[in-house]
Amino acid sequence: MNTLNELMSEMNQDPIPDLIILQNLFQNWARSLARFLKTRDPHRSVPPSLLLVRDHLDENFTKMTPLDDLAKIASMSRSHLSHLFCKVFGTTISRYVIRKRMSGAERLLYDLSIRPGEIEKEVVYPDIISVFKAI
Repeated sequence: MNTLNELMSEMNQDPIPDLIILQNLFQNWARSLARFLKTRDPHRSVPPSLLLVRDHLDENFTKMTPLDDLAKIASMSRSHLSHLFCKVFGTTISRYVIRKRMSGAERLLYDLSIRPGEIEKEVVYPDIISVFKAI
């Protein structure tokens, strides 16, 4: 992350940044990223059943999918799915869906022709109070 900050700083310092410094900073960032990816456990893979659940959530984040339905998709119990999802993805299912909805709302906010109330409905928040309760 520090390398990216240095890269941005170099790009914004002068009207004409030093291309050699930029190239070196970029190469250093790419090397550190490659090192990070190599040190990750190559045997750690996401179970296919969790990929099915995540794909379903990604495609249907605007719908309220009950946990029982997600458990059926994964062919496991609700509690096992919740535990495994959190362990593998580092977040709960509900927080994952909230992030997807917030990300979708953020993209819609750039369209000035859409009213905030329409955005709430688009991402399945019936009112602004629901947004704050979900956070």
